[in-house]
Amino acid sequence: MEAPIELKYFLDDPDSELALQECNRVSELFSVMGAVTLRDPRVTFEHNQVFLSELESYFSQPDEIKMKDVRPEYHYQIGATPEGIEFPRCARDPKCKELIESMEEGNRAHYPSSPDVKWRYFHRLGEKPKETEFPSLNVPEVFPEGYPQWKEKMDNWGGKLMDAGITLAEMAAIGFKLPRDTFKKLMYLGPHLLAPTASDLGKYNSLDQILAGWHQDLNFITLHGKSRFPGYISGYVGEKKFQ
Repeated sequence: MEAPIELKYFLDDPDSELALQECNRVSELFSVMGAVTLRDPRVTFEHNQVFLSELESYFSQPDEIKMKDVRPEYHYQIGATPEGIEFPRCARDPKCKELIESMEEGNRAHYPSSPDVKWRYFHRLGEKPKETEFPSLNVPEVFPEGYPQWKEKMDNWGGKLMDAGITLAEMAAIGFKLPRDTFKKLMYLGPHLLAPTASDLGKYNSLDQILAGWHQDLNFITLHGKSRFPGYISGYVGEKKFQ
């Protein structure tokens, strides 16, 4: 298993030999694997726990309460997105279905024939552009009732992820023999989002149930924090599963 990328070396001295070695590893892993694991000394275990606890509490609420935070008029680009809204790519892409059918039976993926059953919450991060051709990027934030520290906690964890992403982008640029700020400049005033998702195992607990089908992110870098339990960014609260 590939060792994590150590951001510490770059933060301490971006021109050091250790930092440059890590920059080259970032560019190589992005090119070959499309993903890296990283360790950021600015982030603590407690930062992640505060975020997870807030989201586990929120998603454990009855659906009728969470529906108050849904904004379909903005194409679900802010606030909550209920289950049954998003279709995974393979549910509508014939080529993806053909790929699944070509796999050996023991390794064959399940074919999704229905929308995802996950919930999601979009919380915007960072400074917004004053002018944009895409009005949905500047819509008012949605803050759920009963969570007075929502913005503080979401901004805190989201800010940690953004800082790590910006540092990683700088390291990638150096690894690709580009000016350090090449990717960072493109990220300025971008629609950065913190987007936790959750699925209810009290409702969706049958064998082979697909909670969230395969998809492709549109963004430059997607960052995930460490989970509390085994599995892909997942945890449990009673009969709820937090992803």
